[in-house]
Amino acid sequence: MNWEDELRKQVKNLGPKTYLSISKDRGMVLLRYRNPNGKPINKRLPFKWNELLAGDIYTRIRNIYKLTLDGIEFSHAVDIADDKAPMPDGDRDWNKALEEYKVEKLSRGTGIKESTWLKEHAPVIQDAIALMNGRRSPDDPAELINKTTQHWEIGSRTRQQRTRNLSAFLRYCVNVQKFPDRWNPPTDLSYHIGRKPASSKSQKVHPITDQEIIDLIHSLENDERAKRDIPAALNWARAIKLMVTFGLRPEELKHLEKKIDRKTKEEYLWCSYQKRAGGGMTEARRLYPLYPVNKKGVKQDWNLVELFDRKDFLLPSLQNKNGVGEACLKYLKRQKCWEQLIKNVEKRNERAGSYSFRHSYSVRGHLLDIDNGSMSLAMGHSIETHCREYPWATKSATTNAFEIALAA
Repeated sequence: MNWEDELRKQVKNLGPKTYLSISKDRGMVLLRYRNPNGKPINKRLPFKWNELLAGDIYTRIRNIYKLTLDGIEFSHAVDIADDKAPMPDGDRDWNKALEEYKVEKLSRGTGIKESTWLKEHAPVIQDAIALMNGRRSPDDPAELINKTTQHWEIGSRTRQQRTRNLSAFLRYCVNVQKFPDRWNPPTDLSYHIGRKPASSKSQKVHPITDQEIIDLIHSLENDERAKRDIPAALNWARAIKLMVTFGLRPEELKHLEKKIDRKTKEEYLWCSYQKRAGGGMTEARRLYPLYPVNKKGVKQDWNLVELFDRKDFLLPSLQNKNGVGEACLKYLKRQKCWEQLIKNVEKRNERAGSYSFRHSYSVRGHLLDIDNGSMSLAMGHSIETHCREYPWATKSATTNAFEIALAA
């Protein structure tokens, strides 16, 4: 197939209803629009009929086609593409929409933090806008979503999050910025998020045993290491003790303070961290200790509440662009004691990570017969989240209920 036939084929395949065709007219490109409701319209494009210009010719026709999809009359679309006419009022200005959407997300509704905007929303939207402003911009929201999110692992949490965030931006563009309705994203995003193959290894981390935690902390505090490395090991040991004992998310280490109960005069730790969830914001909360127990049955009370605000109770630097959990994991991966723990966990066909300490708190609570409602409040999330993310909570409660019933 020669270049002329190939170019004609590309124009014909622009979409199901292009109504466009091209031909050579006095050495120039003639674009014909077969108006289904009237006479055909011919427009000469400012391109010579030349193989070297085939790519530019196709790009121009594609841009004209996309303008017609937005309801712009053919002749006007040709002039807009040739910069001979302005875009119609209210047409797409992706960059303006992005700036106004940022204000919407940061200052209205439940609002999000600037750091959340920069980490989870801005990157995917900026990538999408770069595609829309490029020479071969997507023709519809489905194609835009696919091209923008394709480099994230199929079925992954990140791909799910980015797909939903981009879709929310597109809905805003249509509903608030009055973009053409055809930019409304698909209602069902499952196809774009995808599912991991059945053979793929789950990225979910699991709880680790109390004894494994105790051994890990003991190694951090007692292993022989260079003098300069001792402070970091002790700081991370304290951080892990806090996550283990109070069921903390790694990020919550930055939001702790000591308070005194007005009635009992008892000291306790308070977490002011609030995490945005599907139903709004999680609440700040009082922390309740659940101490790990070693294989001899001895509770490991590290006296954390009393020691917390002392000058020598130091924690590692918790400023990391990828979050505290990633900082924790980065440090642990360099430690031999963590390598051994990972080997033990992998023998169970499970995975360990920085959230394993929090997960272990949940297991410990349910082994003590603490109900789901109390555990969810102590851990700072809803009962629904607790049962979904901590399946052992429901399983242990069910097992205990039947054991009690059978023993009666």
